[in-house]
Amino acid sequence: LKDCFDLLRETTTPVIDRNRLAQGVVFNYLIGNNDAHGKNFSLLHRSSNPAAAFSSRVKGYQLELAPLYDLLSTRIYESLTRKMAMKIGSKYEVDYVEPRHWEQLCKDIGYSYRMLKETLFTQMDVILSAAQEEKERLKDDGFGTETVEAITRFLDQQCTRTFKRFNNR
Repeated sequence: LKDCFDLLRETTTPVIDRNRLAQGVVFNYLIGNNDAHGKNFSLLHRSSNPAAAFSSRVKGYQLELAPLYDLLSTRIYESLTRKMAMKIGSKYEVDYVEPRHWEQLCKDIGYSYRMLKETLFTQMDVILSAAQEEKERLKDDGFGTETVEAITRFLDQQCTRTFKRFNNR
């Protein structure tokens, strides 16, 4: 993750891109996407000037974090690894990530711990609300499946555990 955040210092809008990546890291953690490798984060090279090919020194060239993709809850599948592809602080296991590991990550990447914590809490609320709404919608449409139940159960457990860890400090 440090390498990813460091690379974003070179984009056209580093603050925006680093914030978006932090949001992505938090989202992947909360949904249990243990398959979020560095290769799942990409950069867009844009230029209105063909002569600008990959040179930020030429007017009209932009480098930015691409929209996030490959976002899924791998954690609900027993056959897949329980370890995250990239560590938070010193931890690869979601179950053992404590606030101090988020603090360590923030220190390592030069990011505001206060902002990251705010992102965690905001996303927990949004994820839990959206998951419940989607579960009900799917159920109403006749798609209430074991997978939907497993995902919503995991999201609830993950967000509850994370909330408690931050509030027991």
